[in-house]
Amino acid sequence: MRIVKTFTPVRVESDRFSATVDYYEQAFGLRCDLHFRFEEGNLDIATIGPLVLIGGPADALAAAPKQDIVISVDSLEEFQANLRAQGAIIVSPPADIPTGRNMMVHNPDGTLFEYVQWSDEKLAVVDLSRRSTA
Repeated sequence: MRIVKTFTPVRVESDRFSATVDYYEQAFGLRCDLHFRFEEGNLDIATIGPLVLIGGPADALAAAPKQDIVISVDSLEEFQANLRAQGAIIVSPPADIPTGRNMMVHNPDGTLFEYVQWSDEKLAVVDLSRRSTA
């Protein structure tokens, strides 16, 4: 049971998404690690360093979960069992997503965490940052 990486969510409207990605790449001196389109939610998702950018139209952003943090882990099942034992409420159990699987958890302090377990196979298919633009 291991945390791989933590991300702070930043929500932006669609018309500012590309400019926001560019800004944080320049500000942090990093390239976008992951970029994919979440068609079901009408959202674009990108990670740059410690941030996960969530972009979409205002109505899609309003409908999306307002997680306080996103945590990439090596085993959702192990975290799920441990979090339940600590008094957390599993709002949505592990489910398939375009990049692997996730679950949403309300912690006893009231925060909403999204736990994700990435799948290399799924990432290879959806990750736009790994595709050539030439």
